[in-house]
Amino acid sequence: MNFLYIGRQIQNKSKDSTVVHLNIDRYDEIVVLKEYKEFDIDYRLDSLCKEWIKYFISSDIIIIELDWFEKNDYIGVRFTNHIRLTKWSDERLRDIPIVLVRENKIDIVNNDTFKDDLLIFSGQGALFTTYSDIGFDVAEDSNYDSFTTNIARLTRKHNRQYTYERYLTALNFSEQYEDSHSITNQWGALRLAANVGYSPEDVVYSWPPKLYFKYLQEKYKFDSTADKVEIIAKVLLIDDNADKGWEKVLKKIFNFSDKNPTLDEKGNPTFVTINEKVSSYDKFSDENKRTIEEQDFDLYLVDLRLNGQDEDDTSETKNFSGATVLQKIKSINAGNQVIMFTASNKAWNMRTLLNGENAADGYYIKESPLNAPDKFFGKNNTAVFIEQVQQSLQSRFLKKIAIIEMKCKDYMNSNFDRRMNSYKEFYNRADSSLKIAFELCKKSMYDKKYLNLAYLTYYQILEDYSSQNDNFEFVSKRECYVSRNIRVIDDSSGQLLWHLNYVQNKKDGDYFKKNIAAVSGEIAVQYLAKISFILSYKFEKSDHFLMAWGVINNIRNEKAGHGGRKGYVTQRELFPLLEIVELFLTNR
Repeated sequence: MNFLYIGRQIQNKSKDSTVVHLNIDRYDEIVVLKEYKEFDIDYRLDSLCKEWIKYFISSDIIIIELDWFEKNDYIGVRFTNHIRLTKWSDERLRDIPIVLVRENKIDIVNNDTFKDDLLIFSGQGALFTTYSDIGFDVAEDSNYDSFTTNIARLTRKHNRQYTYERYLTALNFSEQYEDSHSITNQWGALRLAANVGYSPEDVVYSWPPKLYFKYLQEKYKFDSTADKVEIIAKVLLIDDNADKGWEKVLKKIFNFSDKNPTLDEKGNPTFVTINEKVSSYDKFSDENKRTIEEQDFDLYLVDLRLNGQDEDDTSETKNFSGATVLQKIKSINAGNQVIMFTASNKAWNMRTLLNGENAADGYYIKESPLNAPDKFFGKNNTAVFIEQVQQSLQSRFLKKIAIIEMKCKDYMNSNFDRRMNSYKEFYNRADSSLKIAFELCKKSMYDKKYLNLAYLTYYQILEDYSSQNDNFEFVSKRECYVSRNIRVIDDSSGQLLWHLNYVQNKKDGDYFKKNIAAVSGEIAVQYLAKISFILSYKFEKSDHFLMAWGVINNIRNEKAGHGGRKGYVTQRELFPLLEIVELFLTNR
């Protein structure tokens, strides 16, 4: 039987060092391990596991000193758990007998400190004994036969009582455990990856070798049945914890490779990360501000708290650093699609983020270790996130609408004071209609009828515009003017003349073309005619453009005006109407 002993040096070494005795049957190989208190002990223990794997594999049983550096530090317990929880290619190491030893006995049952740090009990992960009980003394080998007999007995006991499943079930990390907060971000990123079909190995990231993290990975294993998600989009991730695995996982989801990065038409990467700790948008570096303000992205993923624990005392959601970034992104373009990332599932935070002006377009709750036992939480949370991403990408058309709206409002504001009161009132109505129509367009992602309502609202702006005497003055059915001085319907020659010719088109909609034609009888001057006159004589649009206006008018009458009974307006059909809205409200 081959024994591996890991413990304090007892002979011929200073007290401040730790020794590893290999090939313990002859005590002829000693490796000295100096203290690593100045480093994170889990990282060092994980490294030792990997360094010593060849010794583990060649051993039948491992004997580990309970206290390594000082009395009751229980480092041997942590190392035992690292051996059990590390992902080995040889899974036998999960089941190898392990004996924890010390010079004096300890009351495991009644010692709360020991239980808190042990995380492992007799018969579950390791057996506990003393040197004297097993007849073990590193200074002499005279009692070797007695020692091997005792070890064989402990091995049989281990084999009767231990299973890896039982051991894993028995582990219990409290919420106050020192690792629980430090690895929350990495755990959340790892779970998102798992829920969209990517294993830890698929994501090229050095996951932390913390003991608690290893436990979580073993307890809640990767689900290989989840479908892999790949979405093509240009994304900006703003998260001060982006380097905790989020950037790597999200790049997988959005089909971005660090080795062969996807570039947009300007040569910029299609996945950009801002990893800066700030208390508000204004605190970003100039470079990061330029990225946000000058580059165009399909989707913005913004963490709610960009200032870490410094924001723990922030009482109102609107004052969180990420909320100020959301407001800035929306102020640049109200159609920018923003999904907020948050570790909080507080209902009032969600309501604040998703309601009101410049609201977010969705949110994703970063999964914490506390959610891990709920096998449905992560899957449902991720499914909602992916659905929100897809809806956001389908809502990209809002950015074009927002640009048109900003141009219109800028022109109306700059000309407001020069206008008569009646035209000012028109401007106010148009401004209100633009806001209402934009909100209806946003709702159309959930119900198509809202795009019909938006279409009607935009159309009403054209009707209102054509009712202003400065644009089209109706004196009578025999006398009408465009821009006050261009007569487009007259009877001065003794005949009733229209300066446009009516064309019937049952398929795409009736329209007018530019041609002076005599008409018999008085004809009602409706909006199709009014707006056609304005397009032709004020803005000098071609007959082809007038025909397109006829199509727009037909969509209003046949689709938008019938509540969806004859179909729904499409995004593609909306923009020709918006072109005329912009033309009228910017006068160019």
